[in-house]
Amino acid sequence: MLLVTGATGFVGRNLVAGLCQAGHQVRCLVRKDSRTDVLGSLTVQLAMGDIGDSQSLAQALEGIDTVIHLVGIIKETKGATFDSIHAEGTRNVTASSLSAGVKRLLYLSALGTRPNARSRYHQTKWQAEEAVRNSGLRHLILRPSIVCGQGDKFVNLFAEMIRRMPILALPASRARLQPIFVNDLVFCILKALADDSVWNQALEVAGPDRLTLQEIVLAIMEQLGKRRPVVRIPIPAMRLVAQFLERFHPDPPLTRDQLLSLTEDNTCDISKMRTAFAFEPSPFRNAIASYLKRH
Repeated sequence: MLLVTGATGFVGRNLVAGLCQAGHQVRCLVRKDSRTDVLGSLTVQLAMGDIGDSQSLAQALEGIDTVIHLVGIIKETKGATFDSIHAEGTRNVTASSLSAGVKRLLYLSALGTRPNARSRYHQTKWQAEEAVRNSGLRHLILRPSIVCGQGDKFVNLFAEMIRRMPILALPASRARLQPIFVNDLVFCILKALADDSVWNQALEVAGPDRLTLQEIVLAIMEQLGKRRPVVRIPIPAMRLVAQFLERFHPDPPLTRDQLLSLTEDNTCDISKMRTAFAFEPSPFRNAIASYLKRH
């Protein structure tokens, strides 16, 4: 049986659906305030708990062979920091998994994760990776670029802005991103579960297209059949905007840590991914066409 943490998130619910369709028995670790209805009619076990609570983890891990650890945040709140969720939370998951006799742990990290990364997001993801690598468990670390698909909070955010706003303001960043379709990420995980040869390493997973933020937004406009003028705002000015939003917005759409990530390319060589999982990832325009409705 598999345990999935973060099962009610965007990647999680797509993965759980894929696991169930492939015939896996799945248990989901969910918090009391989680919206479990997003899992629909999927036949899964629910284990109430939290990655910060070792006792609930121990109960959730009973009889588990493989853990798929997806929990992560892209911005901090008062109750959830990068340190507490990525670093400390993953250390809790690895320690509890080892105690429970779990055989394998798959961790979803992020492209750009490395020692001495610029952003706190990537720094704490590296600490989480180190906990996984040093756990003594058979492990696989996947580092996806931005994940897009039905229900994502990246492409759909820009799509909503395009629908509602007459002009779009974007950070004046030349950094390139390499989005991966969520169905392709799920495919990689399913292949990994069936192939022991890909374990005990970190693999970068991404789509075939390297796009600037403006190119991504223009592709979304094209798919929606709408055109909007784009104003490019210098990063220093956007940093002031992000600082204001962090202070006064209950759920800021942009943070200074996220801006740091836009000052460097977030791309990789996907030849190892192609070899390991024997597939060709979807081009970005094909991926968004599968879920964005043209008006």
